[in-house]
Amino acid sequence: MKITRLRVAELRRFREPFEISGLAPGLNVFAAPNESGKSTLVRAIRAAFFERHRSSGAEDLRSWGDSAAAPTVELDFTLGGSDYRLVKSFLQKKRCELVAGARRWEGAEAEDHLAELLGFEYALKGASGQKHWGIPGLLWVEQGTTQAIAEPVEHAAAHLQRALNASLGEVAATGGDEVLDRVRLLRRELLTATGRPTGPLAEAQRAAEESAERVAEIEAAVHGHAERVDRLKRQRDEHEAETREAPWLALRQQLAQAETALATAEGLQREHDAAAATLRQADGLAGLLRQQIADDGKRQQELATREATRAAAQRRHEAATGAEAQRRQQLALADAQAQQAAAQARLEAVQTRIAAARLDILRQDVERLRRSADEAERAHRARELEVARLTAELAAVGAQGLDEQLAGEHATAEHAARRRDELQRRAAALDLLLTKLEGRRQALTRRLQAPLQKHLDHYASLLFPAGRLEVGESLRPEVLARPGLRGEERGAFETLSFGAREQLGLVCRLAYADLLREAGRPTLVILDDALVHTDTERLERMKRIVFDAAQRHQLLVFSCHPAQWRDMGVPVRRLDTDG
Repeated sequence: MKITRLRVAELRRFREPFEISGLAPGLNVFAAPNESGKSTLVRAIRAAFFERHRSSGAEDLRSWGDSAAAPTVELDFTLGGSDYRLVKSFLQKKRCELVAGARRWEGAEAEDHLAELLGFEYALKGASGQKHWGIPGLLWVEQGTTQAIAEPVEHAAAHLQRALNASLGEVAATGGDEVLDRVRLLRRELLTATGRPTGPLAEAQRAAEESAERVAEIEAAVHGHAERVDRLKRQRDEHEAETREAPWLALRQQLAQAETALATAEGLQREHDAAAATLRQADGLAGLLRQQIADDGKRQQELATREATRAAAQRRHEAATGAEAQRRQQLALADAQAQQAAAQARLEAVQTRIAAARLDILRQDVERLRRSADEAERAHRARELEVARLTAELAAVGAQGLDEQLAGEHATAEHAARRRDELQRRAAALDLLLTKLEGRRQALTRRLQAPLQKHLDHYASLLFPAGRLEVGESLRPEVLARPGLRGEERGAFETLSFGAREQLGLVCRLAYADLLREAGRPTLVILDDALVHTDTERLERMKRIVFDAAQRHQLLVFSCHPAQWRDMGVPVRRLDTDG
């Protein structure tokens, strides 16, 4: 695969159309300072292939400060002897078109065709990620990720396996891959990669669950219907019994008796008030008489102290008059005290009768009986309404034919359960078969590592003379072996320095590209500031490796250090973002 033209518009910093054309089939070097749009162009290429044109994951492509922007990418490329043009717009004007000669694909069809051609897949929802990028994700290196080789290899493993088969020609001849792919396809129709049901199996499970739920609902309705029938009978019986007995009438009679008793008790209260008033009057009269007697006593004392010259006759007359008045007062006081005692006795008698009557309880009796009578009548009316409601409900439910519905749904549920069980058995069998086949396939893979190892040795020897980068069963680099002061030194890939992993990460990618090319798969290598942690000596070696790879592949190198790439035999093209 070789890109010949790239054009972007309304995409991040590129508000106006920006185009790169005349790309060479081998090495292409583009240089510009930081923040000049190099990574943006790499992102544009990725988006053109990896993002669905209707995806919400393309929001980062929007032209800065322009909410109405429609980021657009145009790519001309050759693949398998055919010239293609891809036009894809995002956000405001969603569009995808792929043209090859007289053939044209649009929308999702165009995107699916691209994924099949290049060996990647799309995210089911949202933005695409590394796990979807397949072969391009392995060969298109983003800034700062050259050393991270494990995951890209894992996500491209299936395509690399097919390339190994084609290179060796052994397994393909036996038809093993066709069988494995067929089993994978059949299993994928029923199970996801993680073993979750999908497709017909998931649908059969949903259908069985939904049918079982409908059976449960109808059974609940049948049970509810029976309960309503029983409740209607009870309500009717109770309503008829209440109509005959009319308990509220008896309660009303009791209420009338209670009200009479309360009125009588309240009359005692009035009698109590009158007796209390009489007692207060008697108390007042007695007190007044006592005061008068006291006052007369004082006057008698005063008589004793009057002038001795007063006439004796006059003194006897006044004394006699005073004695008579005192006698009358004593009689009046005795009478008043008698009235006072009678009033007190009457008041106490009334109080005793009031205490015995319990006025507070009588008031409660009246309230209780009134509420009870009202509640009895209300309950009777409510039961009458409930009987009418249940009668109407039962008439409506009876018209639905619940028994017939239940029988039909039972049959449907049994059929759905049989279909689900059949597909579950099929999925389990395919899962087991795939496990067996993949186990055999892995055993064969160990014999198929030689082609990849050959390409790794070719590049690794240019970087580490007499060194060897060994690949594991997962087709990932595992160990770097090289001469040391005490014989051969072996270091795990992950324990190497960042710079060494960066260099070997690129070596691996180029070896994978050679392997894919031999298998007839499309290759395009994109490097975005891929060797920024490489020292000067190693950089010279890496440039020899890059130049060698460019004899077989198209390489797009983006760098912010143009001076480092001036000895590559190709022009270093400056990115003029002003057009």
